[in-house]
Amino acid sequence: MSGRPGQRFAHRLALALGRVDVCRMLREITSEDFAKWEAYFLLEPFGPLGEDVRTARVCAAVANFSQYRKEDRSLWSPSEFMPVSPREQEPEIEGLGGDLVRAFKSAGAIVVN
Repeated sequence: MSGRPGQRFAHRLALALGRVDVCRMLREITSEDFAKWEAYFLLEPFGPLGEDVRTARVCAAVANFSQYRKEDRSLWSPSEFMPVSPREQEPEIEGLGGDLVRAFKSAGAIVVN
């Protein structure tokens, strides 16, 4: 699944929408709506990644207001509390372009330019 950009997000979206047939969902949704869902996900992650982001924010806030400080006295950032970095977890989000169109076409969707 890591070799097909957009595929992982398609499964995540299907899970969030309660869909079990990812290919059918891709046939039913326009490429414009799919892109909007991806953009929304980048602003407000949902699913397990969203839970990780929210938890990391709370951890950073607690650490920054506690007596526990870094050696250089700088503030903690949420990224320091993520189980894996968002870049490692979501490599397919950037640069979809033609890959997104190919994913829709392979699922049987009609893509209109």
